[in-house]
Amino acid sequence: MTIECEKFQFELSTWLDGEGNEPSNHVQNCPNCQEFQKSLERTKQFLKTESGKIFPTPLLKKIIKNASIHTNSSQGSNPSLVFEEFFRIFFANLKPAFIAFISLLIIFGVLKSPSSNQKSQQIKALSILNAQIDEKNSQISLQQNSDLQLEIPPKGVLKIWSGPAKLTWNTSHGNDIDLVQGRACFEWNSQKNGNLCFKLGKIVLNITGTIWRASFEEEKGYSIDLAEGKITIQDQNGTKTELAALNRISFRENLASATIEPFNPYCDKELNAAFGKVIMGGR
Repeated sequence: MTIECEKFQFELSTWLDGEGNEPSNHVQNCPNCQEFQKSLERTKQFLKTESGKIFPTPLLKKIIKNASIHTNSSQGSNPSLVFEEFFRIFFANLKPAFIAFISLLIIFGVLKSPSSNQKSQQIKALSILNAQIDEKNSQISLQQNSDLQLEIPPKGVLKIWSGPAKLTWNTSHGNDIDLVQGRACFEWNSQKNGNLCFKLGKIVLNITGTIWRASFEEEKGYSIDLAEGKITIQDQNGTKTELAALNRISFRENLASATIEPFNPYCDKELNAAFGKVIMGGR
């Protein structure tokens, strides 16, 4: 294939796509380019009439065959030119709607990339004392007299103190906090009035603007001392109960065995709740 052939075939492809100028008269004296023109016109006509259907294997083979024929030189076939010619013909004849569809898939995939917002959603330690955070395993270990503040995007800030205790968090479910063992005090603040999902085993606490202490001992089970606000509690069976301030709830695997009794936080050195500061409802 001569330089004139390459120039003509390029001009023909762009012209049939509605771009560029009408190609030269080279095709009148070149049998190879005449066949190329007929093949290209048949391909475009097929794509026009068969739009939306699966790209047929016979046509695919024919394009490859034609590309091979037109990229052969006197020194033999060059495989890279065969594929170059194939993709040139193929993409030159793609329907605009199909291209737009592929573009939307690519854009959607980028926007939905799981790693794009992963870092921005990670729990961040604003301050830490006598505690360790294992980001790899999503674990928090508290020693006695620990004190730390965690930013939990996009909800708010969770203050944790006292100890010892071990907690975990789950980023795939909105940074749920789970007390695995021990005891600790908590204070949840959210400017957007967002709820914190706090878990004690299979018991889920829906918390909004509240101060509480949670503990777990294998022999005694779980307990929550609520100094401020209110907490909605739900077990794995769907049973719900609402705990108001100045109360303590104790239970084991579910709320069927739960007991509630009065709790006075004013003389509690751990919670350090000042008299007159306790809020009976949510903040």
